[in-house]
Amino acid sequence: MRRRSIPPSTSVYTALISACDKGKQQEKAMELFDEMKAQQCTPNAVTYNALISACGRGSNPERALEVWEEMRSNRLSPTVVTYTSLIGAMGQSQIPEKAWEFYEAMKASQIEPNYITFGKLMHACSRSQSVDKADMALGLYKDMGERGIQADSYTFGALISACKEKYPQKVTELYSEMRRLRVAPDAGTYSTVISACDRSAQTGRAAQVFSSMKQQGGQSQSNLGAYNAMINACGSGDKTLDDALALLKEMQTKGPAPDAVTYSTVMKLCERARRPEDALQVFDAMCKSGCTVDRICCNWALSACEQLRNVERGLALFDYMKKSRWPSSRTRAPMACSSAFAASASGATRRPSSSRNSRTISWSRTASFTTP
Repeated sequence: MRRRSIPPSTSVYTALISACDKGKQQEKAMELFDEMKAQQCTPNAVTYNALISACGRGSNPERALEVWEEMRSNRLSPTVVTYTSLIGAMGQSQIPEKAWEFYEAMKASQIEPNYITFGKLMHACSRSQSVDKADMALGLYKDMGERGIQADSYTFGALISACKEKYPQKVTELYSEMRRLRVAPDAGTYSTVISACDRSAQTGRAAQVFSSMKQQGGQSQSNLGAYNAMINACGSGDKTLDDALALLKEMQTKGPAPDAVTYSTVMKLCERARRPEDALQVFDAMCKSGCTVDRICCNWALSACEQLRNVERGLALFDYMKKSRWPSSRTRAPMACSSAFAASASGATRRPSSSRNSRTISWSRTASFTTP
């Protein structure tokens, strides 16, 4: 700007600050703001709005409040953009409930909120620790309807997230409402809905939502959270461990790549189903994948060793756990190993059979039964 002899002006600086806001470059936006004042260019309401928004995107709510106070001291009138930016910044803070103060101030100023305002408020509700956050979010949704404002994907996602703990059944209703209005859920919404279906014992419904997500394609199709939620749902209803194992194999071959949560959830289901050979194969696949193996997964693997009377594997795993400095008093290793030794002493020790029963899928990765 200086090299081309373009005189600095409020409009030029405001445009640059706005670009920094959209580009999530908060620090650069603040530098331009300071430079603007040094050049004796007076910020206007649009400048302050862009700067407040930049602070919100940069997770710096304290700075957003400082800019807001400066704007007020300059007697500039706030607009719907001002309040919406402040609500968004507070929603990112450690006290998201403060967003409601600006919403109340907005209404007191008789400034009409728009769908973006409600989306930011919903997001603040979803992050709140208040026990009433679900009711607050549902109240906002009702307010939107009365004002004739339709929720978009972002707003629905935040609303569903706010309701997932208190009203899991309501989550499925809101999802149906999204489908009716032809609002496409994002990846996070699919994960939340599937988890809510699992919590409210609607495994069949979870499978339907999961199928819809895969049909939608795009980024949702590679949604790790949704896959993990669906695998967890396989522990109830008409879904079984075999369904979970099939999903795991699909992830290993087609993606998304399984993470530690994926493997530990499948191992949990193996433990519940008393399928020790499957548990050890999943454990080996987890070790080979490079995912972090925690104490709980090792405990489940030890339990599988106990059921199979695999003394050597159990002792090797217990030795690994000791080297990992996990408190032995919090593991089931002594019980598993002593039980296996008792069986060995009575001549009952046996190796895991290489034959697989008809319920178990074939694996792309052959288990090696090696210590992680």
